[in-house]
Amino acid sequence: MIGKLCRFELRTSIRQISIVWGALLASSLMLAIVGGVSHKFNYSSMLSNMLTGLASVIYGAVLIAMIVLAIVIVVMRFYNSMCGNEGYLMHTLPVSTRSIILSKGIVATLILTVSAVVALLSILVISIGITETDISGMFGLLSDEVIRDPRIILFAIELVIVVIFGILKSIYNIYAAISIGQIFNRHRVMMAVFAYIAINVILSFILIVLMMLTSIGIVDQFLFTVGVYLEKNLSEWGFMQLSVVFVIGVELVQILIFHIITELILSRRLNLL
Repeated sequence: MIGKLCRFELRTSIRQISIVWGALLASSLMLAIVGGVSHKFNYSSMLSNMLTGLASVIYGAVLIAMIVLAIVIVVMRFYNSMCGNEGYLMHTLPVSTRSIILSKGIVATLILTVSAVVALLSILVISIGITETDISGMFGLLSDEVIRDPRIILFAIELVIVVIFGILKSIYNIYAAISIGQIFNRHRVMMAVFAYIAINVILSFILIVLMMLTSIGIVDQFLFTVGVYLEKNLSEWGFMQLSVVFVIGVELVQILIFHIITELILSRRLNLL
């Protein structure tokens, strides 16, 4: 059932943002061509500067539009279908609230991840067009590094996982805030914004408290002992792996907490007034 929900959500979301993805790549290609011609032939005139400036403005506007639209899709798709008028239909489906939340979180993460990839591709297109970046040379150097140390591939995959979990954590943070906001009968959007701010203030406060605890004698001595032990028994690669596992663990804990908050509120305190 989660797969069906994801497919439906994905079709709707892609239909809304795919045009902007294409527009961003097209505008980056236009900027690359205009800027590349001026750079290659060392041609500078009022017309070429105007065209380059215009292409840059268009690209910047489309990039901002994509970022805003991606965030709006993430927020509004969840708000309208879970807490708005569409909620009457969504919550009558023969599927658990948990499955609905998971499907929306998965699709939202995919949309934001693809948007980030499209943005990076557009920057790469501009870089190739204007600065004539040697892509084959870059891939050659990268392949040499991979041959020298194949663990680079594993580390790259781990970084991608860290980024994806970070995106999912941010999405669930928004979902939890929206769920708290819908408890109120009035000013739900404003209350959701306040809830989002409050959640992040609490997280920041917890981080500060944890940092302060590290200065306590016993805790400080314990951390120092652990650090010495890790330095003696772990290689640089092992320490990197431990750091990645720690970051992923922290992200997973936050995702779990935000999911529990969202699911409990929407399943027990749902207010569609």
